[in-house]
Amino acid sequence: MKKDIFNYFTTDNISGKKCTEKWLSKNNLELFNQIIDWCDRNSLKDLEFKRKVFHYVTDSTQIPVCLNCSKEVKYRRLRDGYQPYCSSLCQNSCSIAKDNWLQSWKKGNSNNEHIISRNKTVLEKYSNLEEYNKHIQNSIKETCLEKYGVEYATQTDFYKEKRKKTLKEKYGSETYNNPNKTKETRISNGTQINDDFIKNFLSYKKIATNRTMTMYRNNIQFINPNNLKRGIKSYHLDHKFSLKQGYLLGLPIEVITHPVNLEMIHYKDNLIKQDNCSITIQILLDNILKFEDDLYFTNNELMEKYKSVKEVSKQLLKNYTT
Repeated sequence: MKKDIFNYFTTDNISGKKCTEKWLSKNNLELFNQIIDWCDRNSLKDLEFKRKVFHYVTDSTQIPVCLNCSKEVKYRRLRDGYQPYCSSLCQNSCSIAKDNWLQSWKKGNSNNEHIISRNKTVLEKYSNLEEYNKHIQNSIKETCLEKYGVEYATQTDFYKEKRKKTLKEKYGSETYNNPNKTKETRISNGTQINDDFIKNFLSYKKIATNRTMTMYRNNIQFINPNNLKRGIKSYHLDHKFSLKQGYLLGLPIEVITHPVNLEMIHYKDNLIKQDNCSITIQILLDNILKFEDDLYFTNNELMEKYKSVKEVSKQLLKNYTT
């Protein structure tokens, strides 16, 4: 990888404008020509410019395909490259995906450093993520107004005509509408989350949140030894290994809400972290095994219940280290 050029494109480039043909040809013609020449020599001249930038920076002459079915996959952005799968259906049915997920946790890679870094950069420029999102939405509107005279691309005559043509070809009617089919398609290509997933996760989160408060009250000396003030704009009670990742890995409630997984962090740090993890699954399980129950638990019944978690953690740790 050309690290210097990668840093050039990723520094102060939240909107991604540096990777556009218009911006780069105007602001760095020499680099622009280098990218064009390199892609032409490597049979990549037909790619859109953003993808050319990725291939040039990473010295990659091959266009990736789905790991499951070998179909074409979508390009994300310079930091992330291409999606490994063409749809969530392929990802869920592919054994490689499950193996890679497990191996990433065995190696201790949470794969979220770039997300945390991005959020930190955003909060240095904006007071909160909501303000940043509004800025992005306004930028999109301004670009669309400049290019097409409307705020959203879906309002253009070109989009409307293309949509009618596609509906006519696929379903025989320009006004075809099937909400259930639309939903199934969005779920299969990963743009919408399955209702059952949301329902089950919210149930898991509710139980875990209630249990977390119980654990905090009974282990406050361990979790908050400095008696930091809790509040929306002060300190938050946080799960080091996040609830979302705990649910995805199928971790028991007793594991994800164990005192060693709870900590007090400043609200700004929590905004940066969001659903990401500050520790790996191995560290969490190892810390549970080292935890001195008798020293911190103030509720004997709760202490006995959580002692059994150590046996569960031992088995889980074997799964992630063998």
